[in-house]
Amino acid sequence: MGVEFVDGVIHADHRARFVPHSHAYVEKLREEYGYEKIRAIDRDEMRHLVGSAAYHGGSLDLGAGHIHPLRFALGLAREAKKAGVRIFENSRVSDVSMAAPSTVCTDAAEIKADHVVLGCNGYLGRLNGKVASRVMPINNFIVATEPLDFDTAEELIRNNHAVADSKFVINYFRLSEDRRMLFGGGESNILNASGYSGHGVALATLGGKLAAEAIAGQAERFDLMAEVPTRPFPGGVAMRWPLLVLAMVWFSLRDKL
Repeated sequence: MGVEFVDGVIHADHRARFVPHSHAYVEKLREEYGYEKIRAIDRDEMRHLVGSAAYHGGSLDLGAGHIHPLRFALGLAREAKKAGVRIFENSRVSDVSMAAPSTVCTDAAEIKADHVVLGCNGYLGRLNGKVASRVMPINNFIVATEPLDFDTAEELIRNNHAVADSKFVINYFRLSEDRRMLFGGGESNILNASGYSGHGVALATLGGKLAAEAIAGQAERFDLMAEVPTRPFPGGVAMRWPLLVLAMVWFSLRDKL
């Protein structure tokens, strides 16, 4: 089966204050770069295109689109094999030497190579510390509904476009060929609610409520609290206790003044 390209990606702003920037970006692309396949969307049109009241506007890019990524990957593999590439899919690399020629080690073999490409993204492990210190893996999850009837699918996303919102921990969703809603997002199923500084009876109860709302799919209030900046301890975890002792001594002395 081939890979069908479906045009249209909607950028959906989850905060009203983001909309002017999105519209200015659209204008810049159109006026300065001559890219006319993108246009601005106001709140009313966004509500018409996407079956959610959570978004305030954004843009629609008809020069972008979505495909079936697994079919694309399998298609690339087939073409590579036709060109003479040998693929060893289940050979886990345990070590790569940086000297030329490089030695690539697996549990079963050692391969000498003039050129080595590390195409591991954030899942490099310990193969190359220089690269690993600059990238990291994240957990992202996709769920799919049962196949939907045409009218329901059209109410959720019109014209079979794909949608990505403006959150840092992005939500993205589209319809499959058999009209399942594919919804992806979230770096983890792990939510953190802490740091109440002696006010836990009230705030911990509120934190639990916000976490429950997020798990149930209504994350707006949790996201609002998550936007409050929190600074890490200087020196990391190892310095937390010494800094606490110093701070308590200093403030206890100040209290005596």
